[in-house]
Amino acid sequence: MGNLNENPTWHAGVPYFEADAVLTGGPDCPDNAPIQALANRTRYLKEKVEEVQGDVGRHKESTDPHPQYMTPAEGDQRYLGLGGGTLTGPLWLLYQGFKQLNAAGDGDFEIVHRGNGDVSIYVNHGANRIARFSQGGRMVLGEAVDNARDTLQVAGSVCAASPADDADNSQLPPTAWVNRRIAAALANLLGSSPAALDTLNELAAALGNDPHFATTVTNLLAGKADKANTLAGYGITNGLTRLETGQPLPTHNVGPIWHDDYASIMTWQAFTANGANYIGYASVLVGNLLADTQPTPRAGYIKSGTRNLSRTAYAALRGWAMHNGVMVAMGAWAAGSIMVADNDDGSTFRIYDVRGEFPRYWDDARGLDLGRAFGAWQRGSLGVGDDGNNVATMRFGGSTLAEVYGYDAVTLEQLNASYPTRAFLGSDTPASGDGGYNTSTPYWGVSRPTNVPLLATVKF
Repeated sequence: MGNLNENPTWHAGVPYFEADAVLTGGPDCPDNAPIQALANRTRYLKEKVEEVQGDVGRHKESTDPHPQYMTPAEGDQRYLGLGGGTLTGPLWLLYQGFKQLNAAGDGDFEIVHRGNGDVSIYVNHGANRIARFSQGGRMVLGEAVDNARDTLQVAGSVCAASPADDADNSQLPPTAWVNRRIAAALANLLGSSPAALDTLNELAAALGNDPHFATTVTNLLAGKADKANTLAGYGITNGLTRLETGQPLPTHNVGPIWHDDYASIMTWQAFTANGANYIGYASVLVGNLLADTQPTPRAGYIKSGTRNLSRTAYAALRGWAMHNGVMVAMGAWAAGSIMVADNDDGSTFRIYDVRGEFPRYWDDARGLDLGRAFGAWQRGSLGVGDDGNNVATMRFGGSTLAEVYGYDAVTLEQLNASYPTRAFLGSDTPASGDGGYNTSTPYWGVSRPTNVPLLATVKF
């Protein structure tokens, strides 16, 4: 007969033989099933007993097998019960683990648990209340009255060490530290605010005392025009479009514009008379003369007398001159007149040169300057006067009056006819050599007013 193998397994039940069972031999035969189950249970129980015996042995050998409990060496053992009464001496409180509460100085602490529905724990020293721990987790220190709200309530002031300025923890700070942090926060808040806006009242007044200022501004902004690249995009149909330096002129009419290169308002113009063929944008002052108070031309202007202007770059100015009849043949162009002429190179032209000339308004059929053509040059006039000396001598070094001054020759008869109240003496023409006109009463000569030279410039 052999031995069955024992497995430490707990079987839920033990089988038995049926009434008609046929018994056979062998360790795995059904005949041994009940015995095998009992053997396995027995082995299971034996190992559990040995495990418990080992724990008990180690427990006996340990000096403090249960550190969460007090030992006899730790003094008189007192437990706070649920009934009324007062316990004294070294005590342990079951509050998140046992914590020892030691008395200091003379006298003893008392931990009082009242059995009248008050489940607070009082810590007293004689007649003085030290602390109270309420059932709601509140701690009341000293004689403060529990307000049933704040977690920590203190009678009197609390002193604490100052934490670091950048501390971010639950350490209780002292008043000076708090005041310093508040002052720093206010300084950062105010920054460099002007005195008129460094209080909430002043800020409120600046906002019109509108408690819904943000909403008010948002609603106002909602009514603004959407962002656009043109004035028309903002619904402005009669405004000027500005073109900056270097931008080409529009090739079709987009309404009045301003161009920085021309420093002028420009409109779509057609210069087609007298053979001109320019249709496009031109300054509203194109061709205009400006007597400037600076020695260099302003933006949009060129010096009068410039003789090499590009017919392409200054096409509007050339078209304007041709359209208005001031374009002449090259051979007819002369300085001093309002004339424009194409140069023979086929690519440039010259404008009028009025440098050094006195301007005069066109007579335009009034009768003071008869026969004068618009823009034509004119010689100076002879003036008559009396210097009070009653004697004047004009000498011309053997030349005629016209040769010396470039003026029309005038005979004494013509002068007497123009000024009958004066007697002009002398010969009709200057004598040769050191000749001249001598008068013993009024004299005649060329007059020129005082003047200031300005820069003559032309708008292109």
